[in-house]
Amino acid sequence: MILSRHLRGSFYGNPFVIGTTDKNEYYPVYAAFNNENSLTVRNHNGKVLNEFIIDNIYLYKKPSIEAKNLNRIGNRYEDLYHFFEDSIFSNIYEFIYKNINHKLYVSKGYISDVNDNILLILCTNSTELFDNENNINTQHLKLFVSNQFILDEKYKNVFKRINSKYISYCYKNDIEVVFTTSRKIEEQVFKNNININFSSITELTEHLKNDVGKNLFFGENVDSSEEYPYVRI
Repeated sequence: MILSRHLRGSFYGNPFVIGTTDKNEYYPVYAAFNNENSLTVRNHNGKVLNEFIIDNIYLYKKPSIEAKNLNRIGNRYEDLYHFFEDSIFSNIYEFIYKNINHKLYVSKGYISDVNDNILLILCTNSTELFDNENNINTQHLKLFVSNQFILDEKYKNVFKRINSKYISYCYKNDIEVVFTTSRKIEEQVFKNNININFSSITELTEHLKNDVGKNLFFGENVDSSEEYPYVRI
């Protein structure tokens, strides 16, 4: 199994890194997992997508790694697997290499480094992620892996685990695996048709309070449940 159907936690997005489904053939699996964190941007009409609407354009965000938005810290491989398979929180995975402490940010189908470079991201081209027996539909998936994850010596033990558990799963299940740079991954997954010109988070927040912002970004609370929690952007 590469991902479970469970969603644990709340999603906090980076408001400056946005993708839209009309501009990206594949988009992060966490964005398709629960469409309540997504919006149509067609005609700039902020219609909230639910789990059953798949043909409209919607937007999604890169996970935030701001300290205030981080959830758990783990240092066991079991923590790493749990964060990757289940959690839509951004979590910290800590590890030691050559007596130096290092960390990664891990959430559902997503791993990045401390500089917010994507090291690995599982993507999809469909919101129909699971069949009736809760098995993931592998034909819709693509895994992007950064060369940095392979070449940077400090990651070698973590990468061995990821390779053995998830990358090998992709090969066995005919899921395409693309090895490229972190920059190219972000360019391929987070293209958008929205022009954002803000100099600070405060300026963006003020924008989101006016009518234009309300048309572009979803700000309503959604009832929480274990499988479909409130997703915050």
